[in-house]
Amino acid sequence: GTVSADVRAISYIGIPLAMVAISSKGLNPLGSSAADLAKSVGTLVGTVGTVLFYSVAALNLVWQSFGWKDIKNGKLGNLYAVNFGWPWISHILFSFLPTMILTYFGATAV
Repeated sequence: GTVSADVRAISYIGIPLAMVAISSKGLNPLGSSAADLAKSVGTLVGTVGTVLFYSVAALNLVWQSFGWKDIKNGKLGNLYAVNFGWPWISHILFSFLPTMILTYFGATAV
């Protein structure tokens, strides 16, 4: 029962951070130390990405509960917000902001 790491986070955040960390440490990019550092950064970022991905899914369940209440009350027009509006809040909180923070503070923060 394991969950794989978030490949998007590894690709979009982990690889650039690993490249910055390798160059800031003055390591040979083809050496084993650089590969070990890149694996460590990728693993940490992938794990954080997985937690954030499931946080988005959990908050989206809250928005869906709003949708069910709107269906019960006959407010079908409000379902557009549930499907196309509210999930943006989840993505901003758990995708955009953490990515900005990790990118801003760099590989040392990770």
